[in-house]
Amino acid sequence: MMQCHFKNKNKRKYKKLKKYWKLLLKNSYDLSTVKYRQNGMFDLSSEEIVNILLSFDEELKESWNIYQEILFAINNKNYNKLKKIISNYYITKLKIHI
Repeated sequence: MMQCHFKNKNKRKYKKLKKYWKLLLKNSYDLSTVKYRQNGMFDLSSEEIVNILLSFDEELKESWNIYQEILFAINNKNYNKLKKIISNYYITKLKIHI
């Protein structure tokens, strides 16, 4: 969905999202800080790539942060934290749309 938003407006961002979207699904603790060469031009870590992708759109960044909180709560089997995250998310969304 986010890719379609950039497809006609900014092709460079669209191509980066299309190429690296799977990194956004990873747990932030699993992102590598080790830099590797891409196309012989840039030395970027997967953590840096995610930060670049998140800088494209504020809503994407907020959603990713909530997703990371949910992953953390699930991995630590913390039901109360998960419940709090979800309820806060819905309250925040309701305030925005009202």
